[in-house]
Amino acid sequence: MPQLNPTPADPTPVHDGDRSFTSFAGTGEMCTLMRSHDWAHTPLGPVRQWPQSLRTALSIVLNSRCPMFILWGSERVMLYNDGYRPMLDDQHPSALGRPAPEIWPDFGETLGPIIRQVIDQGESVSAEPLPRGMHQNGSPGVGAAERRSFACSYSPIRDESGGVGGLFCVCTEAARRDTEQPLSRLTQVLESLSDGFVAFDRDWRITYQNAAGEQINSKPRQEVLGRTCWEEWPALAGSELESHYRRAMIEQVTIHLEHHYVEPPNHDVWFEIHAYPSDEGLNVFYRDISDRKRAEAELQTETVQVQQKLAEIETIYQSAPIGLGVLDRELCFVRINQRLAEMNGLPIEAHLGRTVRELLPNLADQAETMLLPIFETGEPLLKVDIIGETPAQIGVQRAWVESFWPLREGDRIIGISIVCEEVTERRRIKAERQQALADLHQVKEELEQRVAERTAELSEINADLRERKSILRSLFESAAMPMGVIELYDDDILHISNNGAAAEFFGIDPLAMQNRFASELGVSTAVIQRWSAYYREAERTQAPVRFEYLHDSPEGPLWLSGSVCPIAGRPTGQPRFSYILEDITERKQAEETLARREEQLRLTFDFTHIGSWDWDVRQNTVIWNDNHFKLLGIDPNDTDDPYQCWRRAIHPDDLERVEQALQDALHQHTDYDRTYAVG
Repeated sequence: MPQLNPTPADPTPVHDGDRSFTSFAGTGEMCTLMRSHDWAHTPLGPVRQWPQSLRTALSIVLNSRCPMFILWGSERVMLYNDGYRPMLDDQHPSALGRPAPEIWPDFGETLGPIIRQVIDQGESVSAEPLPRGMHQNGSPGVGAAERRSFACSYSPIRDESGGVGGLFCVCTEAARRDTEQPLSRLTQVLESLSDGFVAFDRDWRITYQNAAGEQINSKPRQEVLGRTCWEEWPALAGSELESHYRRAMIEQVTIHLEHHYVEPPNHDVWFEIHAYPSDEGLNVFYRDISDRKRAEAELQTETVQVQQKLAEIETIYQSAPIGLGVLDRELCFVRINQRLAEMNGLPIEAHLGRTVRELLPNLADQAETMLLPIFETGEPLLKVDIIGETPAQIGVQRAWVESFWPLREGDRIIGISIVCEEVTERRRIKAERQQALADLHQVKEELEQRVAERTAELSEINADLRERKSILRSLFESAAMPMGVIELYDDDILHISNNGAAAEFFGIDPLAMQNRFASELGVSTAVIQRWSAYYREAERTQAPVRFEYLHDSPEGPLWLSGSVCPIAGRPTGQPRFSYILEDITERKQAEETLARREEQLRLTFDFTHIGSWDWDVRQNTVIWNDNHFKLLGIDPNDTDDPYQCWRRAIHPDDLERVEQALQDALHQHTDYDRTYAVG
């Protein structure tokens, strides 16, 4: 829907993690309360995890003047607007984000049948008036301070799967409802929205446009009603949005997307669109997000520029003609450039994670005396002369001028940045030294701040990555079940990484398994084909696939339970998967043993003609085998009440004694063992 005069941008959005969510935008009390609410500790979880259908429904409710509330999910979590707030009485604001049964103790009795009809059957329900108990004492009606009569309309909210994710309720005062048509109530809600709304019939004619839609389109509704959307917005024809609209109409599915509407020379607008099909046609909510899109584009440009600058700093760092490095609080090297590594006579890799004393024992005393106080004082140490020898030239005394800057994380010093220049030859040739120092001074001033900032950032990133990698690798290697990562090929499976349990299963060293095909590890073609089918199914469904199968091993057949799961990303172009195996042989053997013993017991009863019965006292049900009836001379097929038939079969002289013994066994938890006559 084009726009000539864009509406003002929404207020500052709520931030949840690294994503923005504008459904709380507004100046009302509930908008403000929801922006500050700790959603992560509610059944709904963090806002970034909410489905789009809930966000859209909540935006409608918050921007409506009518009293409205939403019950979402299986726990019926409560969300409501400013109009409904007074109706909660002293339950506000504690009701926000809580399950409805916790708010209203009589919830199951009053709203249970309505909830089942709306959510289970997907039907709209009107309660006229509200169910008993819903008018006072914090129930979902009018509070004790203001007793009025309200009627509510409950409607299902469809989620992305097409099922019912929740319901929303519109409350109407009964006195007003008696004089207004239901359509007027719906119109009032739509006209109060800040989002544009337009309705199409099944022939794509525009049947309704709300006030916000008039403002966005810069046209009164009288000029668009009755026209097709293709006539009013010709740029829709042949566009991606047309395909989505037609799909929504034909398949009766909801559509949520962002669309760039371009109709030169007047219209170049981005819209956020939510389309909901109905029997009559298609209902579309939309809002102008052009400002947001422009901001995103500007942010992307700025990100690229920052990345380019970081790349420049990295190039300068590595190509600098002076030694640069970073030490942590234990004086271990966490970063070093090629020049400083050459001065020390060791490769870059040999420095990382090792201390100055381990690498440069002849310089360690000087270095520790100068560097350790920096962690206490926080003051840099500049242009210090250091003389000694390194593995680069053993037995040769060399001279360096070094500077050390504390690296900070907030108020804490986390390391020291090193700038080192060798001046051995310069001291021998004084004239060249003077010129070199002048050049170095200019270069250092340009590099020091940029290197220090980049080094601090990289130090933090490297530490975080190492910690995460260590945790994941520890969990992976210590797992008792075989697991690993593979790549799937047409007729084989390539093992990328496997833990110790997997290597033990294959009878091979973990490193020897790495980057080896299953066929090379001795796996049969039939097993490869079976596992390939599981992987293909996981790739098709993009979900884990679990299975059990009988595996032939050198120690004998094993029952295995497996699970395979697709992994996002294809570094080599082939699909990757994770797998986990569990030996369930003992469980399967136990199941077989139990089944065999049950069959043996049944055959024993049949062969020996022993009668048996089981009495479930709690359910008051008795199960008798056929032998028991035969011993009593009763046809089991003609017995409606086995217990009474058993009583009638007992000789009258023994009946009272037998029943008393049975009751004693039940109440005293003792064995029941009695002999009695039949007749």
